[in-house]
Amino acid sequence: MSGAAAVLLGAYLHQDWQGEFGNADRAVAAIVAGEPLAIRQQAAAELRALLDHDLSEADLERQLNAVLCCEYRPQADGLTVRAWLSALAAHLDR
Repeated sequence: MSGAAAVLLGAYLHQDWQGEFGNADRAVAAIVAGEPLAIRQQAAAELRALLDHDLSEADLERQLNAVLCCEYRPQADGLTVRAWLSALAAHLDR
């Protein structure tokens, strides 16, 4: 999968995201504030499609890093990748 989700996550949750945003919630808020709804909705649909594949947590983590170009690790905040991607999709739809 590549597309809107990879573009957004790669642009906001890149290798320097912590210095720029401080935490993942602020990065997601920046996406919501700064990106058009149509692009966010496409990204949300792509994330839901990924979650529909019922991948293992390890496979989702690989997808998050290698395919979605995301340097954020939800486990650092006590979240599973699956839970974070699901919550992210809901935020992007707003």
